[in-house]
Amino acid sequence: MSTRWWIGIVLFCIAIGNPANAGTVRRPAEHRHQGHSHGGGGGGGGGRWVAGIGAGLTISETSFLVSPALEYVKSSHFSYGALVQLGLASDVIFTGSLYLRFMLGSQRIKPVLEGALGLAVAGSAGIHIMAGLGVDYRIDSGISLGTVIRANFMPITSDSFMVSWPLLFARFNI
Repeated sequence: MSTRWWIGIVLFCIAIGNPANAGTVRRPAEHRHQGHSHGGGGGGGGGRWVAGIGAGLTISETSFLVSPALEYVKSSHFSYGALVQLGLASDVIFTGSLYLRFMLGSQRIKPVLEGALGLAVAGSAGIHIMAGLGVDYRIDSGISLGTVIRANFMPITSDSFMVSWPLLFARFNI
């Protein structure tokens, strides 16, 4: 495997976190039975870890997109975490970023704003800046589905701009 693949694999593992510890995050006993809604980043209060996976496409240079994320829900309107975008075509485009999500409103359907800063790898490595706009639909207190269109600025690629669109992004409490 080339160095580019190894860099991508290492950054992916760092962004997702240690899988051995994923099941150790527990709700405090006083919150278990109080009817709090913390669903998939789209629910009520904060203090929860949410994992997500998205699948879609990149538009500027058409390729299949896989986009896993791990985020900490600080409040019902704000979360932050790690986001990976992997565009799979003849050339692989990888981005690993720290990102912020702002959820607007308190209904089941929430408009979402995203922003990220990180690393992009596409033949060479460089900075990645992302801004996104989308919507989440809370299915229940632990699961939400959504979509988001992201504008990616990456000076390392030939056109330095890419639109990524996870057509379906699922989030769930861990």
